[in-house]
Amino acid sequence: MRIIYIYLCVWLAAPVVYAQNPLDELALKATTVEELLNLGHLNIEAKRDDEAKRLFKAAEMKLKSPVEARLGLAELRIQNSDLRRAKYVCRTLEKDFPKSPIASICFGRMWLRFDRSARAIENFEAVRGTGDVRSVLGLAKTYDYMNEYDKSIAFYKEAIEKGAGYEALLGLGLVLERQGDIANALKSVQKAVDTEPNSPMSLYHLGRMLKSGKQATEYVQKALRIRPDWADAYGTLGEILLMDDPEASVDIFKKAIGLEPDRGTFHIGLGTALYHLKKIDEARGELNRALELVPNHVGATQMLAEVELKSGNTERAIQLAEQAVQLSPNNADICFDTALMFFKTRRYTQANAYFLRTLSMAPEKRDAKVYMGDIACERRMYDEGVRHYTEALGTKAGVGFTNLEIQARIKRCAPGGK
Repeated sequence: MRIIYIYLCVWLAAPVVYAQNPLDELALKATTVEELLNLGHLNIEAKRDDEAKRLFKAAEMKLKSPVEARLGLAELRIQNSDLRRAKYVCRTLEKDFPKSPIASICFGRMWLRFDRSARAIENFEAVRGTGDVRSVLGLAKTYDYMNEYDKSIAFYKEAIEKGAGYEALLGLGLVLERQGDIANALKSVQKAVDTEPNSPMSLYHLGRMLKSGKQATEYVQKALRIRPDWADAYGTLGEILLMDDPEASVDIFKKAIGLEPDRGTFHIGLGTALYHLKKIDEARGELNRALELVPNHVGATQMLAEVELKSGNTERAIQLAEQAVQLSPNNADICFDTALMFFKTRRYTQANAYFLRTLSMAPEKRDAKVYMGDIACERRMYDEGVRHYTEALGTKAGVGFTNLEIQARIKRCAPGGK
């Protein structure tokens, strides 16, 4: 991990020595109109508007009928929230190419961008019969925006079957993720990356969804090479590396904060990384800054509780931990962490109450049962302690105490036990 850290520090500290943007490398080799148009759209995705415009203009010069290039130029206006100019370009397409579905596609995308879903659907439906798959993809995106996920999924699947490509695969993956179908969401987004390896959005979301590990890191890093100065991607990369390499994570979160200083989640990430590096005062400062930006943020509150406990400010730590539970009363993990804080400070009555509350929400929470066994044995209530341990053995083993560790506790939980 130290090698990764050194590499990342150099990479973050000296953006002027980046390798050439992969999209520029592809542009040097592009010869066909299709390649120019595809790269134009990828550059829009990468927020490189000048390069996108240049590519669309180059495609326009090669086309006898420049309709596709003109649609790309319209897309630039739409993505930049330039409603007046977007309308003008779409109307020009309608006038110049009256028999083409392109104008309706243009208007549909424009109305979707400006939160007019009904009008977007009207435009996309008007040309669905022409066989232009972009009308189907437009309907999928519109219903996705409206949170009508069943309809959205059906249209995304139809678009994929008709050859819509990576955009439909990515869209489907993100809808499936929102519905909790993580396994199929990952498969769909992976297919999007396989179909178009230079889509920064596909790369970013695949890394984000993987959450940890070398592959997740590499996907987000590639997204950043294509779309530099992307605060969200830096924040995600910081989260991915947080536990394995907090030093690298600190530098990455600082980069994200440099791009968007008022994003509370970046300060939470930085504070957490600093905590893991035992830079307690700095961690406290970042977490307090996060709470200034996002008052009552449960994650910041919970993390600050850990920082205060580490500093020996026990009463403040407990106050914050209980506040975190109040902010998210149905979150078993937060309730468990609060119970654990009481356990660490040997306040067993409160700890037991919070462990019981945790188990009411997550009955299979093995660690809660083990700690309740520890409390009972500490109080010389041996039969009760063994009962808690035995119940813990009956739950599925996973992260936390192993069966061997619990069995060792059972042996010790007796008068004179060792």
